[in-house]
Amino acid sequence: MAIAVGSTTARVDNPRLTARHLDLYQKDELPPQQPTRVIIGNASLLPETLEIWKPAAPTIGFVPRESIIPKHERLWKACEYDPAKPLLPQICVSLYEQQILSLIVEGGALTLQHFLDAGLWDEIRLLRTPTNFGSGIKAPQEKSTARYTTAQHLATECGGDQLLIFTHPELAVRLGIGEAATALIRQAAARPAILTHFFQK
Repeated sequence: MAIAVGSTTARVDNPRLTARHLDLYQKDELPPQQPTRVIIGNASLLPETLEIWKPAAPTIGFVPRESIIPKHERLWKACEYDPAKPLLPQICVSLYEQQILSLIVEGGALTLQHFLDAGLWDEIRLLRTPTNFGSGIKAPQEKSTARYTTAQHLATECGGDQLLIFTHPELAVRLGIGEAATALIRQAAARPAILTHFFQK
């Protein structure tokens, strides 16, 4: 499993992208493994002081072909991409070849928008708050009306906010499973114990 951010988010927000508070898990629960961190964009331009370079979890950075790899390359694995071709398909192929089959795209807004525009998503988790922030960076939008309106979704409460979980209308076909199993996966996002039960069957 991997978690991805764009290079701008990595630089500005300086996230760690690691699983923490492992002590909160119960004895009968399986603590999460640290995900592989993925930087989308030219990772070679990022400063070496960022949290994402620290060895708390493995990191993959994508760099343009024939670019100069910075001296702190020992902290991460550099994967080349062809700047003349669309970036996201190259990233997906590269991750697949490294046996990384699950990718959470954390942000930022531009990176998320690129994935939405390319139709490269299986699930969207949309957190809706009653608070009006007034201004700021606009949230990404699924521009394919047909794809968005046919996506199946589940709503649940998350604190004072509403969590909407959308699954791609082609998810069942992609996974080779029935619609009932797809609905169960949606429910599992709100109740992780269901997912454990599903895969233990």
